[in-house]
Amino acid sequence: KDKSKYHGIGAAYTAVTNSILNFGTGGEGKTMGLAPYGNKNGKIKLNLNLKNIDTNFSSFMRRMPYSDVLNQIHENFRPNVIKQKIKTANKKNIMNKYFCDWAYKIQKITEMVMLHLGKKIYNQIKTKNICLAGGVALNSVANNVLLKKTKFKNMFVFPACSDAGIPFGLVLWGYHYLFKGKKRIEFNNAYTGCTYDAKDILKLLKKFDLTFSFTNSYKIAELIKKDFVIGNFQDKSEYGPRALGNRSILADARNPKMRNYINKKVKHREVFRPFAPAILE
Repeated sequence: KDKSKYHGIGAAYTAVTNSILNFGTGGEGKTMGLAPYGNKNGKIKLNLNLKNIDTNFSSFMRRMPYSDVLNQIHENFRPNVIKQKIKTANKKNIMNKYFCDWAYKIQKITEMVMLHLGKKIYNQIKTKNICLAGGVALNSVANNVLLKKTKFKNMFVFPACSDAGIPFGLVLWGYHYLFKGKKRIEFNNAYTGCTYDAKDILKLLKKFDLTFSFTNSYKIAELIKKDFVIGNFQDKSEYGPRALGNRSILADARNPKMRNYINKKVKHREVFRPFAPAILE
């Protein structure tokens, strides 16, 4: 029930992502991927005042709104989100130490804020369980710090962090408060999307005269072993922005050259971007 008027860590992370690292809207995952290449840098200043649940970045950045009717005429009329003058990265210099250190800085602050807020919550309610939602909740590195350095034992992260998660929340709210639902709604996994019948897939393949053959998991494993890159499409699609096996690019994580190959040749993205290894539970 506590309220705060200040920026959250998500706003600060977005400010660094957009205004300094120049990754654009939705590029926070890139910042998290770049952070391990950086180090502590005394020249980089990002002041933060932490008090109770307040995360006050007001000395670092301006409060919203960043745009209005008047400054829609031209983007040059929009105010800079960050108060201090900082040079902006581009594709050629993004791996320079200075920008890597900025990514490192905002990532470490995120971990500090998550840990601070997590401890505050635990002191109030003394539970072993914690649920996280929103964009910052997809920062898996910070989540790991929260889990390891607090007394929480069980963590649930809702997979749909953007506006895509709002309908689910509205349904839950309506079920419990309008229809007085008594039964608990289970959310066992993120595979809540569409599944496609084999007949429909075959029909589409034949319509566009595409070459195909039937396969199985063993054949796919053999291809991955031989360093082939597989586009995997099966069962229901994932709810949220993360590929979780049903709509995924699969490759051999044992090959040290594979990450750079997929980034450059398959996904056409920055070389520092990481991939998640699939491991046995």
